[in-house]
Amino acid sequence: MHASFPLYYPDERLGVVSQKNGPSHCPTPPIYPQPKFVPPLHSKSPYFRVPLPSQSDKVGNGPILLHPLLRPCSSINWNVTWSPRLADEVPLPCFDDVATQPPLPSLSLKHHSLPWSVTVHATGMRGVTVADILRTVCSVLQEWDDGSGGMRGMKKFEYLRGRTRLVGLSASGEDVWEMRLEK
Repeated sequence: MHASFPLYYPDERLGVVSQKNGPSHCPTPPIYPQPKFVPPLHSKSPYFRVPLPSQSDKVGNGPILLHPLLRPCSSINWNVTWSPRLADEVPLPCFDDVATQPPLPSLSLKHHSLPWSVTVHATGMRGVTVADILRTVCSVLQEWDDGSGGMRGMKKFEYLRGRTRLVGLSASGEDVWEMRLEK
């Protein structure tokens, strides 16, 4: 049995979320079979992606559960153009929580508007935390595109065309999470 996550609700004073006791407002997402991706042996595409080794194989055969704050129906509203340091400065205990149950040492995030994925690595021994995800997404998307995405001289978040508010993550295949972004 997996450990449960604490419940978090909107808090207008902080502009993000806070923890309260009460019923869960976000149902547990359905669990779908995870398709196995078999890439071609050779690819000439500049956008060819080599999948990372599976993290779920290392933690067992059960489902990977996402922290309630990171689920699409949560109250998170995190602007990816903010400073990556803000994840360290926001005084919320949930940011130190592990992002998944069971905890993972790394995970990959993607968005259909981005020609690359974002790999988040745990900064501590417990696994990837909520803060690791927020910090990494902000840090990567504020980098200048070196031309690998096709638009040299732009900040990477400009690929999102104004959709800069992270409102959650959803499973998108084995060990990959789709970023849900809104304007």
